[in-house]
Amino acid sequence: MTTLNLEVDERVADFAIQRAKELGITVSQLFQLKLSAEIPFADSKRETVKCELTGIPMFKSSPNDIPLNNETVREMLSDFP
Repeated sequence: MTTLNLEVDERVADFAIQRAKELGITVSQLFQLKLSAEIPFADSKRETVKCELTGIPMFKSSPNDIPLNNETVREMLSDFP
């Protein structure tokens, strides 16, 4: 992974920290979550696995994936019409 150093207004930093805490993720994950909507999905041939409980096929997660939970899904869908 690449590390970025950003200079942001103190209000932006405070808001990002607060929002990340509300979602239970890091500020880095928050920025990735927001930016990922703008970046085309590059890995269209992701490996699938079967759920151990239901047997339903699903995409295998990678270490860079943002955890999916109710809050992160709500955030991702917040601007969906």
